[in-house]
Amino acid sequence: MTISVLGPQGPFNATSTTTFTESYLSTIDQIGVSTMFGLIGNSYLEGNVGYLKSKGNADRPGGTLRFVFPMSEPGPSLWKAA
Repeated sequence: MTISVLGPQGPFNATSTTTFTESYLSTIDQIGVSTMFGLIGNSYLEGNVGYLKSKGNADRPGGTLRFVFPMSEPGPSLWKAA
């Protein structure tokens, strides 16, 4: 099991306030938690939840949950020492 805390803050602040800069160039400050649980074999469950603070739009929570189930075994590594 892995648990991480994230809290990036964007350094970019546009000097002009047009629709383009508010929609595409402004950054979103966020804080949240990410985790990963190993399940049976190579499968695992991965998820995150966070709070997104936007400068141009409404602030809101967000999250993702993903189940990873590899379809085949990993092949030999190219970086493995001979």
